[in-house]
Amino acid sequence: MKVITEMNDGEYTGEIVDMTTEETADGYPKVTWRIRIGGGEHDGACVEKKYYLKNQKVIDFLKKEFKLIGHEITSSDDMEAKKAEIVGTRIVFTAVNNDAGWLVFYVKGVMKESTWTPPFEGEKKKKAW
Repeated sequence: MKVITEMNDGEYTGEIVDMTTEETADGYPKVTWRIRIGGGEHDGACVEKKYYLKNQKVIDFLKKEFKLIGHEITSSDDMEAKKAEIVGTRIVFTAVNNDAGWLVFYVKGVMKESTWTPPFEGEKKKKAW
């Protein structure tokens, strides 16, 4: 899957296709969500939403975004245990190119299935009859 690092500001829909946790070079945990975009000019491409867990503010933000997609987490062990439930979740998110030149993403919530029209790459289209 192609990972893109440039896109216009705006609201997008996507599916969380992977979640990884690793340690940064300076010893902090980093959580990465890989989100595959559904629809528009970037259909099928992925973006990476990264959380660098260097302080409580970022940890609280991660917890808030988990809650927005329907999952309460209380610890890193809890987060890892819910990984399988999170992968496959279809979400609405915004992309913002911030003042420092970084592309950042903000989860807005779970996508309503009725608004999901474009099939992802590899999904079968339903036959209309």
